[in-house]
Amino acid sequence: MYFDKIISYITILLSDINTHWQTIAPILIIRNEEEYDQAVERLNALI
Repeated sequence: MYFDKIISYITILLSDINTHWQTIAPILIIRNEEEYDQAVERLNALI
């Protein structure tokens, strides 16, 4: 019974994470060196 609750919780959590990840993935994924350089510039601006 305990493990069923854990599996249920993990399933719900993964569903929530997937929903949010689809929204923020384009912002966080770096595909090439140019995007990496841009990300470094943005992060340096925050410092």
